[in-house]
Amino acid sequence: MRCNSVRPAALYPLDNSTKSRARLISSASTPFAPVSSTNSASFGGPTTPVNFVNGSATLVWEVLDADPLTIQTFMFGIAISYVSNTANNLPGLGSSTIAGSFAPLGGTAFPRFADTSSAQSFFTINACTTNLLFVFLTNQAGFDSGISIANTSVDPFGHPGQNGPCTLNYYGETPGGGAAPASQTSAVIPAGKQLTAVLSTGGNYGVAATPGFQGYMIAQCSFQYAHGFAFISDVGANRVSEAYLALILDPPMAARTLFNSEILGH
Repeated sequence: MRCNSVRPAALYPLDNSTKSRARLISSASTPFAPVSSTNSASFGGPTTPVNFVNGSATLVWEVLDADPLTIQTFMFGIAISYVSNTANNLPGLGSSTIAGSFAPLGGTAFPRFADTSSAQSFFTINACTTNLLFVFLTNQAGFDSGISIANTSVDPFGHPGQNGPCTLNYYGETPGGGAAPASQTSAVIPAGKQLTAVLSTGGNYGVAATPGFQGYMIAQCSFQYAHGFAFISDVGANRVSEAYLALILDPPMAARTLFNSEILGH
């Protein structure tokens, strides 16, 4: 995990009872040294920040009291905390794993435990992006195509809005079997604004023309809630025209509103 962040850990098990007690300590290989709490609100009990070194950290809880006549379960809490700094790509993108085992570990003359645990997925930080598929665009045989990508990340439902560019990736060909245009990246599209472009002439936010292209296009936008629209017609839109909405390639997100409404889309 590349996040330069601090994770708070619970000093005691979440299900601590009178018959079983455990305490977060500084190390499994040194004399008992309990870790001091810095926050009493999280998890319904005291917590402390844990600093990661080179992307990893080890936490040790020592069992202080237990009932030898019953099988007991300890649940230890860990939470994630970070300060967003998108200008410097923080927190970093990536996935984190977590594993637990009994301690101490090793193979010395003293009793030791074998670590038979396997790491489990803990959390993942992904980029705020939207990937749009424009299934067919053409600037051949007397036709031209226009596209619009709306940055709808700002709304009346409390979302602050996100700004970012869109990378346009072309798949198809140009006249005579020529290669598709190289991908291009627009300038930053502010929240609430729209990128508009025509294949033959280009568009705003620095989008260059791609004359003669025919095929499909995938737009990778560096913000959530991007939506696309395409319009194809004979030049001048005198006889034939067709329009469609771009397909969103990403998994569904939670609804932005708190209301149950009639769904008329598809």
